[in-house]
Amino acid sequence: MACLPAVLVAAGIAFVSLRENPQALLSLRMNDKVIHGVMYAVLTATLLLPAMVKGRFVWSTYLSAGMTAFLYGGLMEVLQACCTTSRSAEWADLVADGIGIVMALIITERIRSRIPSDRE
Repeated sequence: MACLPAVLVAAGIAFVSLRENPQALLSLRMNDKVIHGVMYAVLTATLLLPAMVKGRFVWSTYLSAGMTAFLYGGLMEVLQACCTTSRSAEWADLVADGIGIVMALIITERIRSRIPSDRE
């Protein structure tokens, strides 16, 4: 149950990423790369939520969340190229995903470092 937010966010990303015209669905007038960054920042943060709630953060927690989100972004790009007619895979989208992921990791670490742990 702890991973439900991440599963829902991942499902939302897949839904938007594999639609033929996602801008019409979202009605956003933002740059596509900004949208990618935000979506993958949110995915990364939700992947880190269970560890944040339990207070169990080690470097591998960040690594696994970041790699999972990045690989998922790569999968979405491949699926766009293979399974849609009006969408294509773009390296720039994957870079934007990565930037969002790194931003989420940095922000999450800053928040986590301000929360007193039980070990102190």
